[in-house]
Amino acid sequence: MKAFIRGFDCADIEDLYSYVPANPTNFGFWMNFTIGQQGEEWSNNFQLQVATPAFLQQQHPYQSAILLRHTLLVFEYDFIQIYNAVDQYVRSLEEDSWEKLTEKLSRIAWWEYEDYRPY
Repeated sequence: MKAFIRGFDCADIEDLYSYVPANPTNFGFWMNFTIGQQGEEWSNNFQLQVATPAFLQQQHPYQSAILLRHTLLVFEYDFIQIYNAVDQYVRSLEEDSWEKLTEKLSRIAWWEYEDYRPY
């Protein structure tokens, strides 16, 4: 079973392809990727922060070390490189169930059902 990216969006940036950050080495934003199983119509949402080292340092000015999760560290804005980094990881995965795929996808992005517990 393989996963693939069906789509993506960003609440703060309308067109990620033409976006030019004010400072190309100091920016950060969250992206949502809709990822599904090949051969199926449905998909789940996975959110990922895209940020530069300068942006992270600005967000945590009084810390000398921070633990990061669900973050793609980039050194400049190049949307094709950002998309390709995520797409290559997603396409590299193969498991025998969607649950196992989501475990691996959740290593890099926040899954909409992460920590969900049915009542």
